[in-house]
Amino acid sequence: MTGLQIAAAVAVVVVAVVTYTLGRRSATRSGQDFDFARRTVRSRRNAAAMSGEYLCAALFIGITGVVLAEGADGLWYPIGFTAGFVALLIFVAAPLRRSGAYTMPDFIDARVPGAGMRGLASLVAALIGVLYLLPQLHGAELAARTLFGGPDWAGPVALTVLVLITVLGGGMRAITVTLAFQYWLKMFAIIAPTLVMLVVFIGSAPGGAPHGITSDDPPVFARDSTIRISEPVTLRVEAPTKFEAHGEIAGHPTDGPTTWSPQRGPLEVGADTTLTFEAGAPVPVLAGHPAGNADWLDPSGGDVWDLLGTYSLLLALVLGTMGLPHILVRYYTNPDGISARRTTLHVLLFVGIFAVFPIMLAVLSRLYVPRLLVTGETDTALLLLPSAMLGGGLAGQIVTAVLVAGIFSAVLAAASGLV
Repeated sequence: MTGLQIAAAVAVVVVAVVTYTLGRRSATRSGQDFDFARRTVRSRRNAAAMSGEYLCAALFIGITGVVLAEGADGLWYPIGFTAGFVALLIFVAAPLRRSGAYTMPDFIDARVPGAGMRGLASLVAALIGVLYLLPQLHGAELAARTLFGGPDWAGPVALTVLVLITVLGGGMRAITVTLAFQYWLKMFAIIAPTLVMLVVFIGSAPGGAPHGITSDDPPVFARDSTIRISEPVTLRVEAPTKFEAHGEIAGHPTDGPTTWSPQRGPLEVGADTTLTFEAGAPVPVLAGHPAGNADWLDPSGGDVWDLLGTYSLLLALVLGTMGLPHILVRYYTNPDGISARRTTLHVLLFVGIFAVFPIMLAVLSRLYVPRLLVTGETDTALLLLPSAMLGGGLAGQIVTAVLVAGIFSAVLAAASGLV
């Protein structure tokens, strides 16, 4: 194993051991503790637990990836993720807690009586849980494959085993403690690496720093880069781009230097093709994504359908947050409706602060790992950025290990809450 893999493995083991220890120390001794922690969880602790459960792999890894790929248009995702708690604060938190229900199906059945409503609500809650669990398993698979290689099933299987041990052994009280711990761990794991890399970026010599983000031109490769395209892709170039290709370009076998200009249209690259770019070459991006920095920094100025699409996205994110059963069930642990609303206010603060830092990392990723714009694997930016900025030495390994601890905590927290 490499030094980076050892550091990442140690980070995962530490998170797993601490999580299990906290869960066992807080293990329940009664049915009320197991289900709702006796409804005595204070608002701040419950908010930390709810934030820890909500900040899943999609937010920890996905925000950086989507902003890296989409630019300003991708900012609607963290905005929508956070704004959903405003709707929870106004419409859901206090009424849900005051209802006296023990489960979401109970609450729905009390509000909309009917023989089939409880069963339908249970089915929908289970379906939402399964759909929400899939990205967590994918996040575990992505992190394990990027850092360690090996079979795709290794990460999800390890996550599933640890979640079952933690949840079934402790119940709601144990989960509340471990989720609160995991929130603060994730905050440290996103803030500390971001600040370290910002210091490195600010302290870089003008001649050694990558192409500025405020330039209207597309990003450029900071060093000679060789990229292997495993699946067919269609790329977009903003300026004449020279590269060496070994494989298939525009449907024709190619083996040697090639130049592609915007006038030639999209650049179609076949599977199993290797592209080599020299330092300073413009970075081609996947078709449909902004290529130049000017387009990347500006929100979409399309027609009315683009505007409707943005509103639709925001509505889906807000309503989606209101409908997550594993988030709503945490209100049952509050003592009363006032405490439930206070919890939501804290969650708004906690999630809002967190969402700022993946955006910063997306900007740095566009400067230091632009190769991901070619392959479309922008979700791996968080794992590859420290080595690109700090090198493969001890500093890069430590920062990567801290991020891995946060990612593993994110998938573990969300999966634990779902179970």
